[in-house]
Amino acid sequence: MTLIERLKDHEGFRSQPYKDSRGFWTIGYGHLLTTDTDASFSDALRLSGGVWDTVVATRMLEGDIVVARDAIEQHMPWVATFSADTQDALVELAFNLGLDGLLRFKKMLSALKQGDRKTACAELRDSRWYTQVGDARYESIASLLQA
Repeated sequence: MTLIERLKDHEGFRSQPYKDSRGFWTIGYGHLLTTDTDASFSDALRLSGGVWDTVVATRMLEGDIVVARDAIEQHMPWVATFSADTQDALVELAFNLGLDGLLRFKKMLSALKQGDRKTACAELRDSRWYTQVGDARYESIASLLQA
């Protein structure tokens, strides 16, 4: 499964804005609506009357993936040495948690940097994030972290 397919599966689709599990306004495939949202996102929402179809949502998701990947490359350049699967797992985490949220996983990231994938997965499982997303999403990401 590709990164975009996994995110669509894990996030689900909502055509109208809703509050996510942390109370943030979101739409589409987990696209966070913020006051500083890119103009194209705001325009897409305004022009669609506040309702997105899967085409618009997919376009926004593709942009969100680029933003997450760029943030990781900028703040964690050492990730470039990992497999594409491991990089995709970190991009999914950055998408889901934001870069700041991902960077809070200090023990997991340290273990990954040292090549200790087992500890990295254990640290991810031993988190509030895990209690929010559950086994299926965790297992999907953990299997990629070990690739």
